[in-house]
Amino acid sequence: MAMQITKGAIDKYREMAERAMNRARGIAEKADEAVGTVVQTAEVGLTAFGFGWAKGRYGSVELMGVPADLLGGLVLHGLGFVSGGRYHEHLHNLGDGAIASYATTLGFGIGDRMKQESEAAAPGRQTQGALPAAQAGGDESLSDAELAALSRTARSKVEV
Repeated sequence: MAMQITKGAIDKYREMAERAMNRARGIAEKADEAVGTVVQTAEVGLTAFGFGWAKGRYGSVELMGVPADLLGGLVLHGLGFVSGGRYHEHLHNLGDGAIASYATTLGFGIGDRMKQESEAAAPGRQTQGALPAAQAGGDESLSDAELAALSRTARSKVEV
């Protein structure tokens, strides 16, 4: 007995194959996009790491009065804009990493300076629970009254 294939069956299987191919294309595009994101993150992160390592190892380097990481980032972005080649996005990623290194160093420096200024502005500031400072030129041991006061304070904070 011969098997008969109808035009409707052929059309049905062709549509199923086209849907499967479109779905496979969509999956491949999403995978390609994910790989691109991973590559971008690696390029930015590793460039920032490299500049940070170099600063830690060799100290800050300036070229023409500009920090090397900032200058490098600007040059890499410039090359990315004028290259027009297929690797321009990688040049921009490397430029972003270099500028991220510069921004991290700048932010750390500003934050550290602010911390030092605030500590210098409050020299007598004590942290909670600190023992009282010894009197200038006096005995550094606590008197019985000071010891009793500290003991009462400690017990009141422990009891809930």
